[in-house]
Amino acid sequence: MDMKQFLKGFGFIMFLIIIVRACNSCGSETKPATKALTREEIIAQKHQKLLVELVFVEAYYSDFKIGKYTGSVEGIVGVAKDFKDYRRLMLKLSKHDSVDVSSRANALLKKITELQVKSFPALRKAYVNESRNMLWRNNIDVDYDGKGILTYTGGFFASNANIEDTYLKLQPALELLRFKQANFRFTEYSDYTYYRVSSPKDSE
Repeated sequence: MDMKQFLKGFGFIMFLIIIVRACNSCGSETKPATKALTREEIIAQKHQKLLVELVFVEAYYSDFKIGKYTGSVEGIVGVAKDFKDYRRLMLKLSKHDSVDVSSRANALLKKITELQVKSFPALRKAYVNESRNMLWRNNIDVDYDGKGILTYTGGFFASNANIEDTYLKLQPALELLRFKQANFRFTEYSDYTYYRVSSPKDSE
């Protein structure tokens, strides 16, 4: 596609955006006035929204099986992120004024904590296995001591720049999965460069 065709297409997209915005603007003018909600109604709506969130999290963890998420790096990291996000939400809701909300949030917080302690060792092991499968073609070996320390070995890591760039890309996932340290070396006989991972305990 040449530049003239591209500009034509771009111009058409902008035209559609303008039309949509114009239609939305027109719709807002003819929209019938709605009655202002009372303070009690607003509180009731917020309460209902919180209950919906609680029901969703309860359903998510009611039949939680870690094996459903360990088939890919994306699934492994995704479930670790869910633990982080839902735990944070339950911590917040556990202090809610509503006894119904706070009691259910506390119960979920306890369940999430138990699941984390049980699941994170399996998630780390699965992450290592998937990493090995993905990196062997690049002649990079991945070793794990079972206690939170990962070691990456390959000629790629003869460069300090490659080591730093790799760690910065891996860091978010390593923190989510509660790894403690990442080592990088270019042969199994060479010294390694290591990074401490600032991650919480499995129960946190």
